[in-house]
Amino acid sequence: MLKYDPVLYPEDLSGFDYVALGHIHEFQNIGESIFYSGSIDRMDFNEEGQPKGFLVVTFEGKSAHTEFLETPAQKFMTIGPDFLEQDGWRDLVGVFCTKGPKGIFQKRGVPGRFESDFRGVV
Repeated sequence: MLKYDPVLYPEDLSGFDYVALGHIHEFQNIGESIFYSGSIDRMDFNEEGQPKGFLVVTFEGKSAHTEFLETPAQKFMTIGPDFLEQDGWRDLVGVFCTKGPKGIFQKRGVPGRFESDFRGVV
């Protein structure tokens, strides 16, 4: 959180039937009928492994019912030094290499281990 970021607490939003919050890419249920819907796709490796999707909200009177529907978002995968020891690694490399610019490996250092790890978008 930055010095001047606004801060909201669930009790600040009480009294509403449903509150939809935005900008944060991870789906979160903050309180009773208070949600960050998240995003439908991954933007970077900080979102690796997070479910992506959207909320369907239906109302019965003042009562909100929510259902999170997952989308087939692009997958991010960090590949570590043990990657070549896994079964099927050749098939995975084939996926990376045929995806075009988004499928290119990103090299990054791993202190004390191999010279580098690779990251790729599947």
